[in-house]
Amino acid sequence: MKRTAFNATFSQTVVLMTAFLAVIFFASPNLLLAAPKVSAVDRNDARVVKMEKSLKITPDQKELWNALTDVMNENAEKIDELTKARSDKTKPLNAVEDLKSYGEILDAHAEGMKNFIPAFEELYDTMSDEQKKNADVLFKTHRHGKPGKSRTK
Repeated sequence: MKRTAFNATFSQTVVLMTAFLAVIFFASPNLLLAAPKVSAVDRNDARVVKMEKSLKITPDQKELWNALTDVMNENAEKIDELTKARSDKTKPLNAVEDLKSYGEILDAHAEGMKNFIPAFEELYDTMSDEQKKNADVLFKTHRHGKPGKSRTK
């Protein structure tokens, strides 16, 4: 008798929990699936800290480093601006609008890289051999902030 009561209570609990989760999921399917979005500015801030440690920026290089981080910050702010504008649209984008919006973000990435390279090259030219080695490893093995394999051998 006790075993039957336990089985009934357990079964009822499972049914209630399933119903509860179904209500939450169907009320807001993205609630369970959506990961919190990290802004480009936040990712950039973390990247700047990591790069400065890895590259061992010296006091003599600080002015060039600051100029580089200014470029990185401007790039991140532009990407955030475009991403926010894209997500703030009140109506869903059709295929062409979606492609154009994504193209604007890609163009901003490309423009950002064009601004980043000369600022980084100026800093790189002042680096010691050890710093250059660290920079080479950093940029060959970390793409978009994620560890990966170098494309060159």
